[in-house]
Amino acid sequence: MNITNSLWEPLPSYPPLRPPEVRKEEIFKEEDYATVDLRARMAPATLNTSFEKLLNYLVHDLTTDLQKVRSIFCWMGAQRVGTRQVMNNDLSPGSPEYLTKKAYMSGRMVGELFATLCRKAGVPCILVRGKGKGSSYEVGDQHISGRNTWAVVFLEGSWRFVFPHWAFIGLNAFSTGHWTLVEDSGKPARDRPSASDGVLEAYVDEFWFLTNPDVMNCICHPDHAEYQLLTSPWTEKQFFSLPFYQKEYFSSGWKLLSPDSCVVEAKDGKCCISFQSPTGGDSRLDYRLYFDEKPPERKFPDEIQTEHYVNRLKQGERLMSLLVKLPLPGAYQLEVIGIHDNQRCHLVNFRLTCQSVPLDTRPFPSNPDIGYGYDDTARSAGLSDPSHTDGLVVVSSGQAIDFSFKAQPTLDVRPKLVHRDRSREDLRDHVSLSRTEDKATVTARLPDDDASPEYALEIDVLKPRDRKQENGVSTSWRSAGEDVDGPINRPEEKESVNVLNYLLTCDQDLNVVTKDERKQLLRDVNDALEKGDSMQLERAVFRYKTAGISDLVTEEKILEKQHKYERIRAEVVEAAKSKDIDRQDNAIRTCVAYNLEDRGDIGMAKEMLKTLCGTVVYKAIESCQRGELQNVLKRVSCTCVGEAVQTAACYKDGLQMYEELRPLDESREEISTLTQEDKISLCKPPKPILDVISATLILLGETEDDLKSWRTVWGKLNGGEDQEPLFTRMAKYDDTRLTQQQVQRAVAILDRWSGAFDDNLVARKLYLWCTRTVEVYRLRRDLGCRRMNENL
Repeated sequence: MNITNSLWEPLPSYPPLRPPEVRKEEIFKEEDYATVDLRARMAPATLNTSFEKLLNYLVHDLTTDLQKVRSIFCWMGAQRVGTRQVMNNDLSPGSPEYLTKKAYMSGRMVGELFATLCRKAGVPCILVRGKGKGSSYEVGDQHISGRNTWAVVFLEGSWRFVFPHWAFIGLNAFSTGHWTLVEDSGKPARDRPSASDGVLEAYVDEFWFLTNPDVMNCICHPDHAEYQLLTSPWTEKQFFSLPFYQKEYFSSGWKLLSPDSCVVEAKDGKCCISFQSPTGGDSRLDYRLYFDEKPPERKFPDEIQTEHYVNRLKQGERLMSLLVKLPLPGAYQLEVIGIHDNQRCHLVNFRLTCQSVPLDTRPFPSNPDIGYGYDDTARSAGLSDPSHTDGLVVVSSGQAIDFSFKAQPTLDVRPKLVHRDRSREDLRDHVSLSRTEDKATVTARLPDDDASPEYALEIDVLKPRDRKQENGVSTSWRSAGEDVDGPINRPEEKESVNVLNYLLTCDQDLNVVTKDERKQLLRDVNDALEKGDSMQLERAVFRYKTAGISDLVTEEKILEKQHKYERIRAEVVEAAKSKDIDRQDNAIRTCVAYNLEDRGDIGMAKEMLKTLCGTVVYKAIESCQRGELQNVLKRVSCTCVGEAVQTAACYKDGLQMYEELRPLDESREEISTLTQEDKISLCKPPKPILDVISATLILLGETEDDLKSWRTVWGKLNGGEDQEPLFTRMAKYDDTRLTQQQVQRAVAILDRWSGAFDDNLVARKLYLWCTRTVEVYRLRRDLGCRRMNENL
């Protein structure tokens, strides 16, 4: 079969296509491949004439398929494949340079070069055809005429996506020419770009290397469902209905809550786009609003004010929205930008369709940078425990409404009421502030003569102004000619800072579009996914499903997380089979960390681990090695069942043996320090010392028949060609080899004497070694019998 044609079909030896078990972030960190990347980028151009030579260089000494694929990917990026024009016409059709030349003329060949390199390097790889939401895609389109080619590669036990074409070739400055920018984050605009085919540029986009399936399928849709690598494949209709997510969205920490479609119907011009912001730090939403001026006769009127038709709305902890009130019918595009800790990320684009708007549609009264609603800005300014957290409050004509907070009496709070037409001076008497100890109450009284009230309540506080520094000297209050060397006693300059706003409106339609049940339910699911709490996720998913809500991206994440939990549960069973304490402990701890429900398996695993801990402790007791026993006792006490193990008989037995071994270890240490002179002191000993030496040798494995003559005993004291000296044997002796018969014979000899060898220190040390060895043996035997009886 021709290799080009075969690249689109799996080989018989290939594993079946299925979703990966872990995400890209768990198997790949770019910094870990710096050496591989650098070597690939430095590949000599002379190697491009032969796949064999090139691959011998690229995958030389690489041990994993991931390293090989990474090397190939980086080499292609360095070659500017797809944008570098190869002028040589005398190239072998079977060479990398030939395919590089072809790739300049056809984007499909970029994928073919990648797949060919992978297969020749022994890495399973299949090319995939499908549709992609590229630079020329317009949000809301239900058809894509062009075709794209990407690849799936098998590495680290799973199939993974790589999109070489989009990874190495970018289309910049493309424009259809009919989308006019009419508002840019609260600033009016009239930017009408010209149509442009854009410019191809070479770059390396890591986003398309090992892209996660739930991410890939938001942007690309293969012709065959099995190549989605999703747990539950999506239809083409579902693919086109998805919001137009941008690449940065998936790593930004922002999560779209509503809507779940790329096309949003703005009934009477009103709609709401809601997000859950990333954890920690300061967050806000920016946006760009475009109007569709196709056909040419449809123009956005220059006289319409546009800076107040979109507003930022906060509706609770980490819940941020863009509230839209369009000024006239037509098609719009809303580009949403998330800002977190000063990092801007293009998140998602929507098409807003508007059939009609009421004749009395007016812009919002203001568009504050911090938006409407209570958040950390007000909290850090000193306002806490607000009576209202939601930024939108429904009111009626002439109504008086109170907004209260806890605030220190010294905090200077300045409220004001803002209207799109009425002056602030006219509204001065319609807002007031009252204070009682640590509570501040702002009362807004809406004018009786306004039948359709819509106002902004803006609350400022006075804060010290940041003074400019000039050569280390504050200059904020210095007047011309003042002596900077003398003290400057001026009052502290303060500035009014906006910290909190509320949108007061009688428009019930606006209130309805902001009150979407799916936002809270999806936020609960996202919280459970972030925290990794299986029980919390189960409860959140139950509420999500019973509400009849559908969100493809969220549901894929739920399935992925549920499968992960099942793998964790299965690992408990496999770990129990392994008889490995560390593996069992880690498996159970992982279950506990993810709050997996105990279906009897986790509890049983804990019981099995306790039993295994007892087995390991008794094995250490049998070894008679104090250091090993100490390590084992520490090891089992640190397991997830450590508290229970420490109250069990095995642990107490281990502690008893540990203490019993202490004197024996001291004897071993003392014996190891004995010298040749000490040995000579035993020469021609009296009967008591001779008996101690004999008892020692019997415990070491000698028979009484071998100890009848002093010459024989002396020889064993000194050692010989095939036997070490007595003191060395004693220090190294393995107590587990001791038998009942040896102990009985040695004890029978030792019992003849009191053990008082004050006149011979060496004999005293031998006697202590013998008695302590016997004591350890007896304790080991007794503990073994006790354990046997307990098991019975």
